[in-house]
Amino acid sequence: MNLGGLRERWITAPVPDGPDLRVVGERPGHSAGTYVVALLLSILFLVLFGLAVFHTVLIGAQGRLDDLDAKIEREQDRQHELRLELAELESPERIVEAATEDLGMVPPGEVVWLAPAGEEPAAGSSGDGEAGGTSGAGDADGPGTGTSSGTADSGSEVAAPDDVGGGDR
Repeated sequence: MNLGGLRERWITAPVPDGPDLRVVGERPGHSAGTYVVALLLSILFLVLFGLAVFHTVLIGAQGRLDDLDAKIEREQDRQHELRLELAELESPERIVEAATEDLGMVPPGEVVWLAPAGEEPAAGSSGDGEAGGTSGAGDADGPGTGTSSGTADSGSEVAAPDDVGGGDR
């Protein structure tokens, strides 16, 4: 494009004799009140937008809290079930059942304590046949009678006093 000729005409255009200038007042519709209203509407828009963003974040956080509450409830139920299972596993009946069925153990019969003939029961014994002490001699006549024939009932086991405790000493 060749603008050279147009440019010369513009520059060389004659200027009117007198200036045709006049003072123009403020534009209609653009008073100070208009700027204040525009500013207030902008601030209102920003506040409402901020509230919408805050509400969105709040809803997201509430969803995470609901998920955590549900997880806590599931874990508490699981803990309750595990405590119940532990109580069942620790019950004496279950232990005896496992020992007899799984391990092939047999429950002990009546333990009869024997002492040599003519000896008194040990110093720490009560002599009344209680489980805490030795009871003199026991035989077919009954525990603690003082007579010892060296034999025991057919269904009971015979243990010497120094075998108490399993013999792991």
